[in-house]
Amino acid sequence: MVLNNGTKLPAQYIGHDKSADLAVLKIKGEETSWPAVEFGDSDALRVGAVVIAIGSPYSFQSSVTVGNVSQKGRRIHLLPYEDFIQTDASITAGNSGGPLIDVDGRLVGINTAVLTQAKQEGVDIGFSTPSNLAFVIAQSLIEKGKHEWPWVGAFFGTAGVPGDTRLQVTQVWRDTPAARAGMQVGDVVLEVNDRQIKDEYDILRVIYNHSVGKKLWFQTERNNKKQPAFELVLEEFPGNP
Repeated sequence: MVLNNGTKLPAQYIGHDKSADLAVLKIKGEETSWPAVEFGDSDALRVGAVVIAIGSPYSFQSSVTVGNVSQKGRRIHLLPYEDFIQTDASITAGNSGGPLIDVDGRLVGINTAVLTQAKQEGVDIGFSTPSNLAFVIAQSLIEKGKHEWPWVGAFFGTAGVPGDTRLQVTQVWRDTPAARAGMQVGDVVLEVNDRQIKDEYDILRVIYNHSVGKKLWFQTERNNKKQPAFELVLEEFPGNP
């Protein structure tokens, strides 16, 4: 690992997660502590906000590009789970793994990918993993050496009825948090942790931004009647997300 001042240090591999293409390395050196970037809240990041991408494109160390958040929640079918921040801050080969920071210097994303076709046409479209997701995964890798993707024991989707786009429970597995809480197929999910849920990706974003063992509050509706809010404890997903 090479620091900004040119110092070369060995790094210890801690762990990685293939589904989000993230890894944790630990710097090994004489210093007892190293300054670290402050994590920002990627959920609070707004479209249009100014962001700065830092990396070493084509081996040009510590290069900085500035752009805006073009959109959030992008999926480009590159990884098993994607919730990318799209930005027009130039990201190229060598930027991957570098920070995407806001104007206050807080980490809001990890630079991950570019749209190759757009790059060939001279258009900068880059994608970064949100900091909230990266933080949860990094904590799991540090504490356990692997990341346990959480779930509640249910799948969600739309009812398929014309005009009804509300998110419903489509399947509930036995002996899971959802089953023990009495969740039923057809229940409409209104809110999770006081956050309004509009589609499947809204609920996955809330779930995946928490780690196994954390509690989530669900507000649902059944047969057009609002149900009492209930609590679910996240368990490990039995497979890839």
